[in-house]
Amino acid sequence: MKKIFLLLAASLICLTTISAQVSQEDADQIVIDRMSNETSDFTIYAKDGVQTTFEVITASGETLELNYPCWVYYVNFADETNGKYLIVKENNGNLLEVNAKNDEGPEGVESWRVIGDVGYPIEIPFIEYSLSGTSCQWVNLNYDETVIIINNIEELENYIDCTDYPEIDFSQYTLLLASGTTDYDIFNITKNVQQLSYSEYKLYAEISLYEVETIKEWTIALMVNKLNEENIMELNVTYTIFEEVYHYPTIVPNKTWYIEHGFTCPEGLEIGCPCYLGAETITIGNFHFFNDKKYYELITDSPDQPEQYVVTYVGEDNGRVVFYVEDCDKEYLLYDYNLNVSDVVFLVDPRFPFLWFNPENPCEFTEEEELGLFFKGTVTNIDVIEYDGVPRKRLKVKHLYMDMYDYWIEGIGNIQGITWPTQIDKPGFHQLIDCYESGELIFENEDPFCWFY
Repeated sequence: MKKIFLLLAASLICLTTISAQVSQEDADQIVIDRMSNETSDFTIYAKDGVQTTFEVITASGETLELNYPCWVYYVNFADETNGKYLIVKENNGNLLEVNAKNDEGPEGVESWRVIGDVGYPIEIPFIEYSLSGTSCQWVNLNYDETVIIINNIEELENYIDCTDYPEIDFSQYTLLLASGTTDYDIFNITKNVQQLSYSEYKLYAEISLYEVETIKEWTIALMVNKLNEENIMELNVTYTIFEEVYHYPTIVPNKTWYIEHGFTCPEGLEIGCPCYLGAETITIGNFHFFNDKKYYELITDSPDQPEQYVVTYVGEDNGRVVFYVEDCDKEYLLYDYNLNVSDVVFLVDPRFPFLWFNPENPCEFTEEEELGLFFKGTVTNIDVIEYDGVPRKRLKVKHLYMDMYDYWIEGIGNIQGITWPTQIDKPGFHQLIDCYESGELIFENEDPFCWFY
């Protein structure tokens, strides 16, 4: 493509001259004034920062090279009119106007700052910056609901405790880092960044809370197009407490859980290494009536089993999940999401072989038998987790006889699997992989442990 110097492009441009050096704010106004008499709809894009070299493709297809400090703008018209460049010389405010080729603007113009008739505020695009999947953690945060503007690696490393953090191109982006605390559990944070004026910006954070009292720290990290030292960034935080307790039923027709099983590796292998044993699919099947009460089949289908079979019959009433044992003609508790902190719970595992233990009287147990084969625990914490925008209550239940815990998620069950309510949270036994409801994924284990084969 033919390149031409600025002086040879006189027939392509309209040149306006004023005196005195101008700031970017002054240059914005020069461009806005120039476009004020246009009758067509248009958008003005401004490239932030002084450009010392810049190339534009003119209407005749030639490349115009600018090699002096200037502010660069591009005007995109809504009709078929060709776009144009408006270039303001930094040292004296001269305005250079260049028609663009076939309405083709510069690459990435959508990320430029918008000025002019659209007015303020302007919504600013951002990219979430996450430390998930790394060994990194944020450090030296004041949790005072202010925004830290980070523009280089040296500044970033003051707030991060590792070296394998996700890379940021600080020539193109600025990192906004904000933090604070709340007295309630958090299940969602909505963010929005707006430009309020030439140099003023605001980060809005709407934090939705679940009415469970606890101390929670929150951190927001967003990448935005490069900001300069003149820019001011404020934080506006609003908190919303949802007092209503949302109930998500566990026993729903066509619900499916996918579970993997393992065991502790033999002696000689790495301690704690889980070995693969098998997998199974648990599904809600047909319903039956026992003592005029409705229960559903809980069916297992495993590649390690020759055929499907019914594990037990389950029912639910307002967050209390039970199962029915035909041999005992008796109902037992599986989960209770209505428990409060410090409540004690007594559970029977639905896979417990009642007839194997006491064939003559399988439904009666001595205190010693209960101590060895049944589960007693106390609720030590209640919080809320959020998956795919859905807040779910989670109970942490501590074994009374062991220093181990269960985690029950409302609508899902134990994170070790729906039929393992008393299974401790320990790699090497069972793990829930995901859960589906009518074919739709409602929960996925985001950090499953890997098996040794």
